[in-house]
Amino acid sequence: GGAAPRRIMSGALASRTRPLLHIAAGTKFSLACGAHAGDVVGWGDGSKGQLGVGASAIEWTPRRLPPIGPSEAMVSCLAAGGQHAGAVLTTTMEGMDFDEDDGGGDGSLPIGGDGVLWGCGEYGALGRGDVKDHPEAASCDTGSLAGPAITTLALGRACSAAIDTHGAVHVW
Repeated sequence: GGAAPRRIMSGALASRTRPLLHIAAGTKFSLACGAHAGDVVGWGDGSKGQLGVGASAIEWTPRRLPPIGPSEAMVSCLAAGGQHAGAVLTTTMEGMDFDEDDGGGDGSLPIGGDGVLWGCGEYGALGRGDVKDHPEAASCDTGSLAGPAITTLALGRACSAAIDTHGAVHVW
């Protein structure tokens, strides 16, 4: 049979007191974060920069990662693809309650924000106009996202997709 779920209590997760609010799993790597862009933890294969720390060996123990945006930015969505990752960052949340006691919200939708991506750039998955790997989180070239902000981000093996504040779908 398969492996049973187990709680991870090592590395950067061992003494954590604030709740994690988002989690994403890609191919051989995982990310989790709290409410803010500076509160990101990752573990697994970082060989394409998907852990945000440059090409590195496998990180078996969860480690705190570099910020994925400005310290005041809030993470409203975290996503992982094959070997790339992304998030939607916003400085304004409508109706969201990031109470440290329960980590929950009231279920209302966030106002759109900036989509940032990092990791493997194969097939242009990072939306930066090239196919290079980029370990630092950065916005994609605006393209069709020049006006509206992103509300939802989804990542596949070597592609990315977003829904904007008008409900339109964008892919790259």
